[in-house]
Amino acid sequence: EQRTMQDEAGALLVPWTDRQGAGAVGTARWSKALPVLSIGPAIQLAEEIAQLEEVVSALLERRVTWPIEDTDLVEAEDEAAFLQSELGGPPQDIIEQLENVQDRTDEQQRTLVAAQLVAAMERLEERWVGPEQYGLTDYQRLESYVSDRLVFIGWTATGAIADFVPTPLGVRTPGVIVHAQIAAGQLVGFDKSRWPGSPGALFLVAALGLLGIALGCLPPLRAILLGIVTLLVWLVTNTVLLFDGLDLLVPLVAPAGAFGAALVTTASIFAASVHRDRARIRRQFRARIDPRLVDRLERDPSALRLDGELRTITVVFTDFSGYSALTEQQRPEDVVALLNDLQTVVTSALIEGGAYINKFLGDGVMAIWGAPEAVDNPVPTACSAVLAASRAVRKRGGPELRAGIATGQAIVGDCGAPPRLNDYTAIGDVVNIAARLADLGHSNGAPILMTAATQNQLDDALPTRDLGPTALAGRAQPVHVFELVQSTHDD
Repeated sequence: EQRTMQDEAGALLVPWTDRQGAGAVGTARWSKALPVLSIGPAIQLAEEIAQLEEVVSALLERRVTWPIEDTDLVEAEDEAAFLQSELGGPPQDIIEQLENVQDRTDEQQRTLVAAQLVAAMERLEERWVGPEQYGLTDYQRLESYVSDRLVFIGWTATGAIADFVPTPLGVRTPGVIVHAQIAAGQLVGFDKSRWPGSPGALFLVAALGLLGIALGCLPPLRAILLGIVTLLVWLVTNTVLLFDGLDLLVPLVAPAGAFGAALVTTASIFAASVHRDRARIRRQFRARIDPRLVDRLERDPSALRLDGELRTITVVFTDFSGYSALTEQQRPEDVVALLNDLQTVVTSALIEGGAYINKFLGDGVMAIWGAPEAVDNPVPTACSAVLAASRAVRKRGGPELRAGIATGQAIVGDCGAPPRLNDYTAIGDVVNIAARLADLGHSNGAPILMTAATQNQLDDALPTRDLGPTALAGRAQPVHVFELVQSTHDD
């Protein structure tokens, strides 16, 4: 039976049959687990009974056992009285004399034995009054405890030779209590079973670990709250339902530890990843788009797909008329100072109009509407922003701003040589057309040009002039071009 209660590690699963005893307050809670009775009086009585049996048997020269008949006792008393008369003196004095004799004769040895029997009988007669001297109530209690029951005898004192083991009921629980609990559990069928086995326990650890990983991918506050709830549910289920209700000993710490470790590790990695994404977005877009848009992208990085997606956008290329001649006429440092001042004016107007400043190309700027944040119709705001930038440059007394505007589908995302040399940009025919339109403004005297697709989405919001199909460098098919007319009020 003991083998059925032993787990693979050799630990013994001991059932505590008294649930109230297991929850008792105090350092000796084991004392309440099973009835415990001191057997000191019983042992003393047994010793005296054994002495009585021995003396009476010696006096009568036959084996007499408890309970001793009254006739045997009377006969033993008569025999002791006869020996007393034969001794001729106090038996204790005779014993002391003969014990000091080295070589006793047979007669002396018989006399010594007779004196010892008489002295023992006298001692028993002086104090022997039967079991009643120990109290009838005590013996009734003893009988009610041990009658027809399995009795274990052992130490409960704290002596050095006592047997003590650590248990949930006390650091120093007497070993006899543990043995009695094991027997009681087997007798009444109240015992615990370890469940599941090693493969099941590993599966349980893995399952809670995977759950911790899943919760760790949630937002931090939600992950913490759900993690605490999960641990509480697991604790109550393991202790109340499985252990107390179904008498199953299921691993508690290892699955909970796996869950907690997986949750903390995954949440830390997820938080670091989110922080890294936000830092990259802030670094990549903070100076190139409206700060409010950057804040929205930081809160929801998933809105920014860096692996590339097809999207309808408006692309604008700008540059300054006469920039090449300007570089020839002025010192490089003066050109750089002027260009920085003008580009600040241009980019500020474009960003205010919702643009993403993609890159600087010498005296030119590439700006995008509709990425990284999608816009239903970016054309009106893009055109208005280009006009605002042109006005701002004229107010600063700078050269004329030229621009090419094209609308269409392009792939937007991280491009270049990732992971180090890459940039969020747009690639597609619409980008090439916008660049060619900016260059076309040099030759036809129309500073701001746009495609027909762009003009169609203006809805007469801004005045335009139809320039008809126009050949662009590098393209086999002509492109229908419109001029964005700058109102006289713009000056």
